[in-house]
Amino acid sequence: MLVNPGTPEERELKPISDQNRLRHGDLVRILSAGGGGWGNPLERPTEQVRDDVLDGFVSQASAREDYGVVLDPSGLEVDEVETRTLRKSLRGETKMFHRGSYFEGDEARR
Repeated sequence: MLVNPGTPEERELKPISDQNRLRHGDLVRILSAGGGGWGNPLERPTEQVRDDVLDGFVSQASAREDYGVVLDPSGLEVDEVETRTLRKSLRGETKMFHRGSYFEGDEARR
């Protein structure tokens, strides 16, 4: 967390800290990691992955490697046949993980 980023008054706040003083007009910039999503990335609808590429959220390489989605060279169209083949080869048991433990069985549906 930065207070007044890019100015002579720029300062960093320690994570999870108390009693930070801010003045009227201070700007606070909070930088955080991405959410990471929920569930198996191989089950994300292919058109949504394509939209993520077009919107600049993921690269074409990430679409292929992380989501198993093959796009044409322009990135505009999903190659459904290649995507099915790739996703089939990447399938394995992917358990959901949250705060130090894996979800098992019905617990994963809660």
